[in-house]
Amino acid sequence: MGFSFYVDLHIVVGGELTVREGHLLSHKVEDEILGALPHVAEVLVHVEPQEELTTKTNQRHAVP
Repeated sequence: MGFSFYVDLHIVVGGELTVREGHLLSHKVEDEILGALPHVAEVLVHVEPQEELTTKTNQRHAVP
């Protein structure tokens, strides 16, 4: 018994990825982390399209 960690992360992908492809990729990331880090109990992966990230970044830095 000991500490367990919960990982919550975002991955940025090209917007042309299908929902199915994004879903499969998130599971691959989760499986890799769980396999490599025994103290991690759970992984939550958010899939973000690159275009969304670029838009949000531009909005934050826009001059009114």
